[in-house]
Order: sequence, then C-alpha cells, then structure tokens
Amino acid sequence: MFDLHVLHAVGNGLKYYQDNEEKFKGLFSDVGETLRQAMYEKFKATKIQTDVAYAGRTPQLPLVTCEINEQFYDRQGLGNLGANNTFHLFTSQEAVIHIYAKDIDTLRVFHRVIQASMLIFTPSFLRTGYQNILFTGSSTLTPEESLISEDLRVFTRQLRYAALHLLEVDSLETVTTYDKDKVLLNAEDVTTADDVKGGVVPS
Repeated sequence: MFDLHVLHAVGNGLKYYQDNEEKFKGLFSDVGETLRQAMYEKFKATKIQTDVAYAGRTPQLPLVTCEINEQFYDRQGLGNLGANNTFHLFTSQEAVIHIYAKDIDTLRVFHRVIQASMLIFTPSFLRTGYQNILFTGSSTLTPEESLISEDLRVFTRQLRYAALHLLEVDSLETVTTYDKDKVLLNAEDVTTADDVKGGVVPS
C-alpha cells in the first residue's frame, strides 16, 4: 500500500502547490522573482497525471508514477506477541517515484515540489501506521531511452523514499468465529507423500 499512499500524497501535494502561489514560491527562494513567477505560471497551467508504475495506460506528460519494493525488517523492537493478543510484522518498504516530462525545467520543479509534498504529508503517513518516512536519494536527470524510437523527447528522474511499516494482526484468541485450538490438528491417520504417518490438517 506504500506506493498508493505515496501517490495520494504526491498528487495532493502537487495540487496544493498549484493552488497556492505563495507556498510554491517559498520552495524556490534561491532563485529570482522573475524566474519564480515564470515557474509558477507554467506549473499552475500544467495538467499532471499520476499513476502506478507499469499500469499499461497511455501516458500524458508530465507523468508521475510510483513502484514499491518491500523487505523484511530484522531488527524489530517487539516480539510476535509484544502486545496482548496482537501479532506484529515490521517491513522496510521503498517507494520509487518516477517523473517523466518533456523539458528539464518541469523536471526540476517537480523534483522539489514532490519533496515538499512528502514532507507536509509526513504526519498523515505516521497516523497510518508508518514509523518513519525517509528520503534516500534521487537519480540523475536522463533521457527516457524507451521513447527515443518514437521520436519523443522525454526526460526522467527518480526519487526514492523508505519507510518502516508496522502491520498488526489480532490473534485467533480475539476472533470468536474460530477455535484457535482446532484450526490445525495433528492427525495420525494422515499419510504424507513419503509414507510418513501423521500430518497437520485443517479441522
């Protein structure tokens, strides 16, 4: 779900800065007013498309997509029953945000606005079960090679974010539909493929 949460945050953040000229310009205090104004007017007039990666839909540029990678987190602070009747799974998730645009200036603006969007919505991530949100780097600006054959001039850049997520699941002791002692039974009359008697079967 991290990729969907990131897409929602980025999409809302892009819309927020399109609608707030003062906030947008505050992100670019390191450039002159004339350039800031030109950047904002172009950004405000831009129709932005966001989507999950590899969706297969025909893109409209500029396009922002997101893909996710998830790994087990082996330094979890709680045991499986660290809290009463609740199982825990910590995962280290990485979201890769891809930006596609026809010109370098648009990529430059999107890069900073997306960083700002992730910052302003960090409290929302924390309320949703994430333990932290970390910016881990970005790629260099490069032409999108897959579109060169189509005679399209498209540039791309990636931003990477990592998050530690806590999944909490109630144990069967708190679920009245099932008897936790009868879900799995060691049945002596079951024979495995290797003719070994006994096995675990659902009741």
